[in-house]
Amino acid sequence: MIKQFLKISFYSIITYCTLDYISSIYWIFFQSATKETPEIWLGIPFNFYKLYPNESMGYSKYLDWTNFFYNLLVFWILTFLFFQIKKRITRLNT
Repeated sequence: MIKQFLKISFYSIITYCTLDYISSIYWIFFQSATKETPEIWLGIPFNFYKLYPNESMGYSKYLDWTNFFYNLLVFWILTFLFFQIKKRITRLNT
């Protein structure tokens, strides 16, 4: 039971980090092509970190830990469902 929990947790964190990194790079590339000073938002599906320009030509930042943990929870649930469906399909095929 604990082994499966750790396995699902590991895969969900890796999946989340990979997708968040890819979306961040895409967002920065897209924003830098259309704006001189891009806004950077991190987080799928909830934005937990925002970096945006302010009036004094600096950057303001905003970090929301609750949205970060909601993101991890969503990906943990999706990974859990994936493993449950995979186990069910494997059981039906044998």
